[in-house]
Amino acid sequence: MVVLKNSIGAVSVSFGANIFDAGQVVDKTLIARQRVTVINSAGNPIGYVAAGQPVGVVYSWLDIKPGVRNEIWWAFNQNGIFYYVKHAAGLFDINVLKLQGAVTLEDKYNAAIEQAKADSRGWLSKLLGLPAGSDVAAGFTNVLLYGGLIAAGVYLVGVYIKKKA
Repeated sequence: MVVLKNSIGAVSVSFGANIFDAGQVVDKTLIARQRVTVINSAGNPIGYVAAGQPVGVVYSWLDIKPGVRNEIWWAFNQNGIFYYVKHAAGLFDINVLKLQGAVTLEDKYNAAIEQAKADSRGWLSKLLGLPAGSDVAAGFTNVLLYGGLIAAGVYLVGVYIKKKA
């Protein structure tokens, strides 16, 4: 079996309540939360990893049945010898994964929302020379936004009345 290094996670992987892009797990060490069965390239069990012990550094991931259902296997490479572990929620220590820099999809989403909010306020802060995220800039932004909406509404009502006349 040929295993290509895969760090582009087009697959979401559930670790219980936390969901990661599979690519976030590549190059991270998985720690077993319970006994984990390790198999070789032929699909035969070759050993076990005890709870609390490192399974290894993830080299890649395999989606065994793409498009049907996700059956994710983590691939490990130790000195050119590959071994595999089937993914299951709750099998690995999520806290250790996060400590290594893995970010959940929810955390990515929340960070993107916060960044979008900061970006939307930033233009006015720069224009007025105020610190980014200042209350004055945020308040002025709201005045401009709502004032613009009211002005547009008044304009549209005026157009409508002229057409009726």
